[in-house]
Amino acid sequence: MKKVVVFAIVFSVVLISAYKYFNTAERNSDSPHDLEVRHMPNAELELQQTKVDATGDSRQVTGSSVFISIDDIEKSVDSAAESAGEMGNGSSAQEKNVSYELVLWSEDYKKEIFLIVDENMPQHSADFMKLLINKNSSHINNNELKQDPAIDENWAYIMEQDIRSLINQHQLKAEFDILSVTCKQLSCEILGIEYTPQSWQKIYVSLLTALPNVVFPDVGGTPSTFSINEGARDLVFGRISFKRS
Repeated sequence: MKKVVVFAIVFSVVLISAYKYFNTAERNSDSPHDLEVRHMPNAELELQQTKVDATGDSRQVTGSSVFISIDDIEKSVDSAAESAGEMGNGSSAQEKNVSYELVLWSEDYKKEIFLIVDENMPQHSADFMKLLINKNSSHINNNELKQDPAIDENWAYIMEQDIRSLINQHQLKAEFDILSVTCKQLSCEILGIEYTPQSWQKIYVSLLTALPNVVFPDVGGTPSTFSINEGARDLVFGRISFKRS
């Protein structure tokens, strides 16, 4: 009986020593700089995480390990796919294509308007003007679909003609040359040359009062018109926004 008790005690001591040895060896083998993914016997993943602090040194995350079950991963994937499907169902293929077309149109518009600026101003002034246009142009920075493309195409054509006609009928028409008039998605942008100070401002105000469904600019908001002086003339840019009719 004594032999059995002694054997049990010795066997327990051996087991405890072996457990401590292997457990210590396993802890020492884990590098604090590694991100490890282990396949656990219970079909779970244990992630040993590291973070980088402000000094640039990596350190081991303190606290318990993070366990993510494979079932949870599959559920997350299914949920993400379902959400993506719901988002896709919320917009038609036509709307997606139109948005993409608007992006492409904006890129082409930017190239065209910048080319006009380069052709009509010295390089140092042209570069500054292009920076202002790039920052404030609705056509470049806003690709939102505000009205049906078919309706917008007809609206843009008519509005461009109306703006040109109003400028050419203005009493100060001889003091202003139109370089470009472009309308798209309830916004029109005008680029031109002003030969007499304040002539463009007067023409611009007359456009705001004569055109239908105009959204008047907010005081202190994004500049709706600006100019750069170059000798005896100014290169001017103006933007007019409209409400849906």
